[in-house]
Amino acid sequence: MLRSWKKLKTIKNSIGQLRAMQEQNIGDDYSCGIYNGIELCMAIIEEREPVFATYDSEPLNIEHDETVERTVASGIIRRGTGL
Repeated sequence: MLRSWKKLKTIKNSIGQLRAMQEQNIGDDYSCGIYNGIELCMAIIEEREPVFATYDSEPLNIEHDETVERTVASGIIRRGTGL
């Protein structure tokens, strides 16, 4: 039984360290989601309500007008073609 408590304490400390590191690196929606997942794990272990972080960013404008048409291969220099 004592061995289980030590293991639980080690797991709790490890997840706590991960949460602290991730909290310092929230820079986009993905890293915010990683932090919130770790926070959920800690809340379950500590039997408390999770405190989730949010990341506010400017919405992406997907309705833009491209004036220059590009292809996948534009700008690639191939060796041996004589260019």
